Amino acid sequence: MTEVKQLQQVNHILNTLLEATDHLMLLIKESNSTHSFYMFSSIVEGTQAIFNTLEQHDPIFSDQSNQVVQYLTMIAEQLEKNNYTKVLEVIQFSLRPSYVQMQEQLNEVLPKHKEKISIGIYHRTHQPQEIIPKERLKATLNEAAKQGVNVYFFTLDNVDFSKQTINAIVFENKTWVPITIPYPDVISNIGVGQFNKEERQLQRIIPFTNTSYVGNKFSLPKKILHNRKYAELLVPFTVCVSKDKITSFLHQNEHVVFKALDSNRGENIYFVRKKRARYIILDQIKERILSEEEFQSFLNNVILAEKGSYIIQRYVHTRTKEDEPYHFRSHVQKNHEGKWQITHIYPRIGNKRSNLSNISTEGRVEDFSTFLRKQFGEKEGSRYEEEILRLSLDVTQHLDKLYGLSLNELGLDFAIDDTGRIWLHEANNGPQTAYHEEKRAIEYIGYATYIAKNGMMHQTSDDKKRIAKGAFVAKQSALPIVEINNNEKWIGVLITKYTKLSLLEAFARTAIKRNIHIFTFTPLDVDGDFELIRGSFYINNTWVQKITPYPSIIIDLVKGRNKKKQPIVYEELSEIVFTNEWDKHATTRSQMLIQLKEQFSSNILPFHLVKKPLHVFKCLEQTDSVLLKPNKLHSNYEHFDITYEHASRRYTITNEKGTVKTYTENALRHYLKYLIEKETYIIQENANSEDILHSSFITAVRVDKINWKLLSNDNALQGCERKVSSIASAIETAFQTNLSELKIEYTILKNGDVIIHEVNPSGPAIIDDEIKYAELMLTYANNI
Repeated sequence: MTEVKQLQQVNHILNTLLEATDHLMLLIKESNSTHSFYMFSSIVEGTQAIFNTLEQHDPIFSDQSNQVVQYLTMIAEQLEKNNYTKVLEVIQFSLRPSYVQMQEQLNEVLPKHKEKISIGIYHRTHQPQEIIPKERLKATLNEAAKQGVNVYFFTLDNVDFSKQTINAIVFENKTWVPITIPYPDVISNIGVGQFNKEERQLQRIIPFTNTSYVGNKFSLPKKILHNRKYAELLVPFTVCVSKDKITSFLHQNEHVVFKALDSNRGENIYFVRKKRARYIILDQIKERILSEEEFQSFLNNVILAEKGSYIIQRYVHTRTKEDEPYHFRSHVQKNHEGKWQITHIYPRIGNKRSNLSNISTEGRVEDFSTFLRKQFGEKEGSRYEEEILRLSLDVTQHLDKLYGLSLNELGLDFAIDDTGRIWLHEANNGPQTAYHEEKRAIEYIGYATYIAKNGMMHQTSDDKKRIAKGAFVAKQSALPIVEINNNEKWIGVLITKYTKLSLLEAFARTAIKRNIHIFTFTPLDVDGDFELIRGSFYINNTWVQKITPYPSIIIDLVKGRNKKKQPIVYEELSEIVFTNEWDKHATTRSQMLIQLKEQFSSNILPFHLVKKPLHVFKCLEQTDSVLLKPNKLHSNYEHFDITYEHASRRYTITNEKGTVKTYTENALRHYLKYLIEKETYIIQENANSEDILHSSFITAVRVDKINWKLLSNDNALQGCERKVSSIASAIETAFQTNLSELKIEYTILKNGDVIIHEVNPSGPAIIDDEIKYAELMLTYANNI
């Protein structure tokens, strides 16, 4: 990194520190000790990050650094004593002025910014100018011209990382023109989600206006509830994961709303009111009356078609004197000074035949102040106006703090119910602004320009979470650096905090014995910014942490690909060879068995998908014992062995832990119904016990491109490595992936037939022979 880049990065951090100290003062005034300590810790970390760089460039910063350390120490001492008055005094009159003075001196040595700012408007997959609403696009282009900035549009495919250029689109002379430009000064990103590897690479070089996504109708309220503040504004809700949860919520609230988590503009929202044995459902302005059976069908086919895709919420009655539904939309933005402001606030009134107040459902908007006074009178209307204006900024600043000061624009929806209580319905990143695009554009361009001029580099919310959990930040680390010979092959063993120490020592001792270089690391130990790892090295029978470059090969003991929140380590290290690239979260047991049956039909235990309890009972009519397993290869739900006892006419269920329970037919039917609502299952007909000679499993580990070795000491299948190799080859071909280990569950019948129950390419959950496992895995990794 060049000297100028280093100083610019320090300037970015100082801007963030000034914002953070302002937030800390607010928290102190509110006596919010928990969040005060959290914010203060962030300030200390940020301050430590800038000291070394500043001292290298000008000795004058050394004295200032010492002063800041003294102020931070004083604040820490007074926070522990709960002496908030003294803390405020030190921050306001000592710490903050020091940061300001440091920034002023820094700005004197930094080169002045070029005359015309360039703003890149970015979407990962779609050309932004094609998906931005026409009125918004027009307002943005007009305002950019007024403020004298250049605006370019591009996608990820348009970025040339090697040349640091972008093949962008620009609007010139009333037409769209392709143009190749150097990296812009700032990027305004549309459709914010979790950043991928390339976006993180861009974000390390170019500041983004928005690096956090406030989530959907569930994740944002969950975050507010977790932090408690403003939780009283939320309407009670729960996620629709089962009929039991829905029934329980309906029992407590006769009038409810079902909302799809990704719904907008009033789509996929259903108002439901129970009236005796009937259910009245209102979808926008279409009302239906359903019987109990029809309502259950609605739950199955719509609400629970994809479990967890809807929430059920208490209905809050918010209607005008004319019986029209309404809510208030408060559009807040950061402006050209980086400060939050209310750009526009207005009531959205819907059709009286509907419960929706969205403009898209034949609604309208009115003036905020006039509407309040018309509905509540001069005195009450004035009070509500003041309160909603205050909440708009207070809630926004609270959310911005929760997301690491990385938000730039929000739409907040408030409502006042018929008891006079104010509710917060939702908040979203990209609010619709059809009636005030020009006002929005002023702040949109202004804030982007502010970010560009000041080089504000905000971390993503995901990075903030990782750092809060102890993620490795190389530039803040004092660990020693490992000196590695470029001719040496290093193997990294990716582990979790739950990986057994005895297994790690087996890897370490085997590596020493065979002169193989290894280190272990967790997903949090990777710093993608500098491509360095905080590795653990086994030295003199002790694990010692050191900083190391990326390894040549990785043995993956985490096996976390394609989880709901996949560790970003898989993207950061995507250029490195992994011994096992199996994606256990993307494949089901049924898919696996179908592929194996094509090649080994006579050896694969037949299976059926279970959609209702009847399927299990029909299977039990053919055999006395069945296996019930979640269809997901990786599931939180158990496997079961279900057996019918003719003498007692009862059913025995044995789970994976060996726990045995007995059920009547009716009780089992209810239990199966409960399981099927939670998870999708398959059923396999187990062989009759008198036909079984032996049941067990084997574990195999690959040692080179072709050969496999058995880890298990089961004599029944010794010498079957060739069969294992055939099974592995079939899976690799079918799913286009590389495997390094397999767990195969099987049964040997008395007639000599071998029946395979299932194959798990993730390997064993419990490793009995850790030394042998380490030897085989290291052999394969070293042979790649």
